[in-house]
Amino acid sequence: MDKKKTFLTTKDAAEALSVSVTTIQKWCEEGLLKSWKTTGGHRRIGPTLHLYPPPGSETGGAAEKLLDEILLKVLIVEDNNVLLRLYQLTLESWGLPIEFTFATNACDALLTIGRESSDLLIADLTLEGSEALQTLRDLARSHLRRGIEIVVVTGMGQDEINKRGGLPSEISIYQKPIPFEALRTICADMLQRRRKLSSILLSTTVITVDQKSEDKS
Repeated sequence: MDKKKTFLTTKDAAEALSVSVTTIQKWCEEGLLKSWKTTGGHRRIGPTLHLYPPPGSETGGAAEKLLDEILLKVLIVEDNNVLLRLYQLTLESWGLPIEFTFATNACDALLTIGRESSDLLIADLTLEGSEALQTLRDLARSHLRRGIEIVVVTGMGQDEINKRGGLPSEISIYQKPIPFEALRTICADMLQRRRKLSSILLSTTVITVDQKSEDKS
């Protein structure tokens, strides 16, 4: 049996508070979470995870500022440069706090997900030189998928998708042309949920290492 940890990693804290690792790192940098770095440069938090000060207090400006600065990280996987440009122009026109990254094949997409924390993955299924369907199935089962909502936008029909093995039910599938209104609604809803959750967390919650261990048992 493993010894109980006396600290939380940024990944532990993100799982405990249901936010991204990027959000935890930002809260640490802004002083909303007490943390330190090891000699190897790894951030440690705890053993008590306490978000403070609450918004509205004399020093709560940083918390309120973080709520205003919440970003949705979107990774778009598409090998058609014209469509990539259309995605970029349309997402920029929404005026939402979205940070987007592009990949043109499944391999680059996985590398990006492993290197950065994305919130939303929008992917085509007919990527040149790759089996996007199998990649998405593997990603859905992988720890890398944690916290990532996956949306497929494709010209491939549902019958063909099913013939090739299908996709997990939690992956939303839309047919081309690109359904920008539906994608905008998905992004806006995700941002709203994140702001609401972060607002609640910033005004309450103390989580200890022991509590986190009990939650997972």
